[in-house]
Amino acid sequence: MTMNYTVTEVNLNHTEWWTDRIKAVPYDSLMTYFLIIDYIIIVPIIVGNLLILISICRYQRLRTRMHILIGNLAVSDLLLGAIFIPYDILFMTNLEFTSNMYICLTRTALLYTFLGASVLNLLAISFERYISIIHPLYPWEHSKFILVGIISASWIFSATLGLLPLLGWNNWETGMPCDMALVLTKPYRNLIFLFYLLSLIANFVMYVKVVRSALRHIRAIEAHPSLKSNSVPVNIVSLSRPTKKNYKKTKLMMLLLGVFALCWGPYMILVFIDNFFLEESSDLMTARKFVSALGMLNSGLNWIIFGLKNSTFRSAFKDILTCGHASSEGSLWTSTTC
Repeated sequence: MTMNYTVTEVNLNHTEWWTDRIKAVPYDSLMTYFLIIDYIIIVPIIVGNLLILISICRYQRLRTRMHILIGNLAVSDLLLGAIFIPYDILFMTNLEFTSNMYICLTRTALLYTFLGASVLNLLAISFERYISIIHPLYPWEHSKFILVGIISASWIFSATLGLLPLLGWNNWETGMPCDMALVLTKPYRNLIFLFYLLSLIANFVMYVKVVRSALRHIRAIEAHPSLKSNSVPVNIVSLSRPTKKNYKKTKLMMLLLGVFALCWGPYMILVFIDNFFLEESSDLMTARKFVSALGMLNSGLNWIIFGLKNSTFRSAFKDILTCGHASSEGSLWTSTTC
């Protein structure tokens, strides 16, 4: 298999920001690195997210609202590893695909659909944590329907966002390299960045309110050290065991969000500065590929975070990987069949 790929000059008369040709550069060594990265990260992404889904499906203790939303996040991560990365590998090893508009735009559609679903899933988890902590008496009688609605809406919105270029919102011209900055319109790239930024801001605001609530609860307990839990007034929520567990879960989800922001942040920042400040070049195309690989790596980190930071998931993973021989919780586990 040979990959003597060079980025050639492209004439984009309709695009003012494209004024210079992209310099020809050999891609053999770079493509080899990208392929190695894809092959390495695909295994932990698929295996890890399957572990999460099997754990939620198999054990009753992992059927809470938060865990169901985590499962939906695992689905988006799993699809990125099982569909987008193999497609990306096929794309890089069959470079004649770059001349086909639909194959090129499908690659973009898959990436932004799964990325959009992950962003919205994290937002849904943040909202669930916010309601659980700030409004603990919120009636969840119809939580099953609410969850189905949230999950359905997240996928419909993300699929619509990802499919927009395929539906005509693109700059495609014959002979154009299949690169995001060329084939996607500037308004669409701005929309992607704005969607990511606003979602992170919404997450941040909700978690700030949760942390402030936690600090108020702690100060309330410290101000009444002699009060027992059954004598605390109704308007003072004590840090009982369930409440402590709620905050522990919230800290875990904040860590998950932070890792997501660190992994996908460089990609989104590059999208932003590329739109307004940088002139397109082969170096910039290479940089985009590296930071997108960092973003995809995030899909293989969540299960590791759960395994290290959450004892329930850790026990479930051990139980599954050892066919039930490593479970130390005995009857506490309720195994079910999906």
